Amino acid sequence: MPNALAVPYSFTAVATSEFGQGIDVISGNQCAYGAVVPSTRNQNRLNTAVTHTRIIASEDDYSSSYQAVMSVEGSTLTASFSAGASLLEQSQMSAKSFSLVIGTTVQAAIDIIIDPANVTLTDTAAGVLKSQGPEAFQSQYGTHFIGGFINGGEYFATINILFNSAADQSNFSASASGSISEGLASGNASAQFSAALSSFHSSYSLQSLVSQSGDIEHLNSADPDSLITACDNFSSTLKSDTTGGRRMVALGFPWSAIPKVRDILGQINRVGALDIGVSQDVATILRAEVATLGYLAQTAASIAANNTFQPVIGSLAAHYRDRINAAKQQIMTLSLSQVSGMSTATASSYCNSPTFKTAVDALSSGQVPVRWTYALGISLPSG
Repeated sequence: MPNALAVPYSFTAVATSEFGQGIDVISGNQCAYGAVVPSTRNQNRLNTAVTHTRIIASEDDYSSSYQAVMSVEGSTLTASFSAGASLLEQSQMSAKSFSLVIGTTVQAAIDIIIDPANVTLTDTAAGVLKSQGPEAFQSQYGTHFIGGFINGGEYFATINILFNSAADQSNFSASASGSISEGLASGNASAQFSAALSSFHSSYSLQSLVSQSGDIEHLNSADPDSLITACDNFSSTLKSDTTGGRRMVALGFPWSAIPKVRDILGQINRVGALDIGVSQDVATILRAEVATLGYLAQTAASIAANNTFQPVIGSLAAHYRDRINAAKQQIMTLSLSQVSGMSTATASSYCNSPTFKTAVDALSSGQVPVRWTYALGISLPSG
């Protein structure tokens, strides 16, 4: 059986997709129904849980966490729109924040086709492929068809400490990360967390969010242990739920898995024309860059909103925020023709985060990035 690609069900057509429906795994968009899927399928319990509990204190931490969520909750080529990824994005993590993420993804049950050889095309879809060609077919029916679903749910909570400066965040992280990590591992995180905050004398604010299967709410909590307990209870309850939870992931199969598709492509001399030539290495590069750019954009936005800096710093931070978001959007809107056959070298050419990071780090310290000094007719601050 060919490998299926997982896309978050919450994103596919606002959670209305069904078996046989086309889906574009590049954009995540719902497409027309093109496949007839047998009603007899393989339905099994999974009862697996993946833990996402960790500290996020840098763009590398954030990117790693984001990609870990994508690996179990599904994604398009470049980004995730799952509950866990949404919470990470809404938590406003940046170089001025120190965050605890407490989470789990439970895959409770799977409902999947037994054999793609038993799937056929609708007459309409077959007619489009034969008379209009693979390009027109993909435009109407997408890159894959839905041949399965994974049911389950997600619990995510974040405690986000927002500092006035990146320097304060760095100092807190250096002094507290080790003890808090030990507390998370031993089940005594709240005591370590409280002690770290008590010994830190610069000002900060706390923000807490929790998401249970997509429903996000604000909390007034600085108690990691209670959130860990809630997370564990959520996982245990869902594993014992006979319904298997809600549809969480849609599984997309390539059209070429269907014998009738292969027959038609052979008849029109277009064998392989519906294959998506995107390597896993390319997808990994692009996804990591999207996550890192999101973190840097949040950092630039927090600097722009900070009125303690000289006005030019705020203006430049807003400029970089917009440029970073534009770079992120450029990757997220890559088309099928652009990514098919893309090399790792080409994918790497979209990776501008190191340049942006240099500029944002300078702004975080109240300095104007060097490349702007001549254009603006000013000198770098000495401090």
